[in-house]
Amino acid sequence: MENRKPGILQQMPAFATRQHMKIAVLFCILAAFLPSGQAQVLIRGHIKDDRHGQVTVFAPVNGFCNRILNRQEYRTVPGPDGYFEKHLAVDFPVMVTISVGIRPVWVFVAPGDTVTVDIDAGRFTPESPGGGILIQGTNGAGNTFYNTFNYSPGEKFNRFQRLLDSMHFRQTLDPRSVQDALSVITAPFESLLASQQITKAYYDIVVNDIRNVLITHLIRFVFDDKDVTNDQAISFFNKIYDRYPLTEAAIRGGLYGVSPCEEYYYIKGTGIYPGNQLSDSTLQVRGKTVFVNRNLVPYLYAPADLRETLWALKLISLKRLFASTYGRRDVDAFVTMFPDSRMKAYLAPPYFNLSEGPATFGDSSGYVFASNNINSFDALLAGYRGKRLLVDLWATWCVPCKLEFGYNAPIDSFCRRHDIRRLYIAFERGATRNNVKKDVYAYSLKGFHAIANDTLIRDMTRRIYPPNEGYVIPHYLLVDENGHILDAEAPRPSSGKELLLRMLTVFKLKN
Repeated sequence: MENRKPGILQQMPAFATRQHMKIAVLFCILAAFLPSGQAQVLIRGHIKDDRHGQVTVFAPVNGFCNRILNRQEYRTVPGPDGYFEKHLAVDFPVMVTISVGIRPVWVFVAPGDTVTVDIDAGRFTPESPGGGILIQGTNGAGNTFYNTFNYSPGEKFNRFQRLLDSMHFRQTLDPRSVQDALSVITAPFESLLASQQITKAYYDIVVNDIRNVLITHLIRFVFDDKDVTNDQAISFFNKIYDRYPLTEAAIRGGLYGVSPCEEYYYIKGTGIYPGNQLSDSTLQVRGKTVFVNRNLVPYLYAPADLRETLWALKLISLKRLFASTYGRRDVDAFVTMFPDSRMKAYLAPPYFNLSEGPATFGDSSGYVFASNNINSFDALLAGYRGKRLLVDLWATWCVPCKLEFGYNAPIDSFCRRHDIRRLYIAFERGATRNNVKKDVYAYSLKGFHAIANDTLIRDMTRRIYPPNEGYVIPHYLLVDENGHILDAEAPRPSSGKELLLRMLTVFKLKN
């Protein structure tokens, strides 16, 4: 007879068994009240980055994929060997962005996943899209491929358009052409699913996300085509979305999930394409008059369970790009409509600047403007002799310039500690000169300011940029106390540690 050790229950005294059974039953009861699927996700791996760019793992926000809110607790510092790890609370399948300096890496995760991400930032080049990225674990093959597929982001739109043109879609508006073109673009993901290298959850979110963002661009074309009536456009809209519904899972979890919503819900609710027809609106909420900016009006038509977060994320995005247009009135409107929203915390500093700026400006306010009649870079720098400068070339019409302002806080803190002044030089186009001071105050760009005239722009272009290539902004310079340019191509603020290290080196500072 086989000699077996007694099982764990056989080894326990009877009272202990009963006690553990009670605990097990209690645990099951408690588990029934916990959010389904709630779990931790571990993202770990190695990052090789000679530039020491800031590493941020963007955690989901309020049940949505997050590419906007860069919180301090999302940042991580790799060890000496480049190893990093980050635990995220994830209760739904979602795309997560890992930012290394200014370069994003995208990873799809589901509750309970452990994903290993090996990144060589030195191989991040336009000629090698997705190079230097290897992702292992559940959906590893799909995640690795997605980073190649998604660079450059505009190429998939161009390819989609070329496919439709080859099928004469403009003449027919045939939904079957759209189906065929989408099938060509998503074919690699179909193969990965068939070979079980990606899960069905990955496929349902990532592939639907890709389809949705391509369809959104197509819908814009159809409604803007002067040869297509509104009734024809609406008919096409309904046929496409009957075939490819805008799923809640893709909206919440997809990288582009929020993008299609603005136009989709407005068209669905009104039968009219937004275009230039939107206007500001007001409505009554619990006895209060609420102002709704025209760019937020489409979210009035979104489903109640999505409206709150979609609205807030859109407002935060608009604030980053057009800070002087959005402020307290828009936040008050949101709070009135969603008084208990968890998104309220993100509609306040440091994520959402509500500063109106000083009524007057001077040294005491922290905003100092130079004369508009300075015609040479040397003459401009002469006004700041004796001061080390971090120079920011920007413009009110430049979207990348404004996105960089979101990374200013740690740079400003470093500059204050080391007595480095910030000089902002706005390259403006005629009437846009009138927008500079509004944006300076709205983005809290404390420091020295100059609005470059055409002569100064030409002189700076000749001094700073390669011959015959014109200027590119944003652009950053490091200038010493004597007005000498020590670094004509300093890293961007979004590079994080890279810019800080460059200033330490160039200005010979002690950290």
